[in-house]
Amino acid sequence: MVSLQYIFFIVSFASVTAITDLPSHFPRCRRTDPNLEQCLLTATETVRPDMIEGVPDLFVSVVNFTVPRIQMEQGTRAVNYKASFENLKLLGLEKYKFTQYRFNVANKSFDIKVDLPYIHLSGQYILEGNILLAPIRGKGIFYVNLTDASCTIFHTVEIYNRNGVEFLRPMITIPKMDVGKVVDYGFTGLFRENKELEKVTKSIISKNLDVIIDEFTPAIEKVLGQMFDDLIFKPLTKIPYEKLYPK
Repeated sequence: MVSLQYIFFIVSFASVTAITDLPSHFPRCRRTDPNLEQCLLTATETVRPDMIEGVPDLFVSVVNFTVPRIQMEQGTRAVNYKASFENLKLLGLEKYKFTQYRFNVANKSFDIKVDLPYIHLSGQYILEGNILLAPIRGKGIFYVNLTDASCTIFHTVEIYNRNGVEFLRPMITIPKMDVGKVVDYGFTGLFRENKELEKVTKSIISKNLDVIIDEFTPAIEKVLGQMFDDLIFKPLTKIPYEKLYPK
């Protein structure tokens, strides 16, 4: 049975606690298949309608996916900040395109790449810190529009036995994010007390957007890694290995 543990942000932890198998209509890829990667890639396309509609008691829809809360903190010479984001809504995840899905059965590791042609991210924020020596603080609503983004994931698991049945246990998850192009963004309430500072800082951000994105990326990747583990990899350990990847 195909393990769909790498479809972006599609598994609800609470909803899989009683699940012992994936739906019977899902594509089946065998771990002994010499064309396993192509089978898995095809499967990610086949199940797209399920990912859009959602599967009761298993997968939530990737449309209008919402993350309740994320906290981020970083301190470098270029970017130093503390930030809290709530009710983060992601639009465009259903347009995913997997271009790599390698399962090294012997090493129990995965190398995956997924392209995201368009992502719209919005929500509430609280931010305080400095960007390129310019003070930046505020709270309100934000949005960011991205194109040509992609994410690669290296993930390892181990097999363990529970009551005579083999299951997978997540060990390491390393995501790498290519943000792509920021085509538009906005923050309300960022400089409500100092319009002159707002003008200067926005100019600094606009002229150094690529540098700022590079500085923020490690923090984003750290959050992604935790989310993959908590929302996707760990829940699917409840399904026996033989049902996820039969021989």
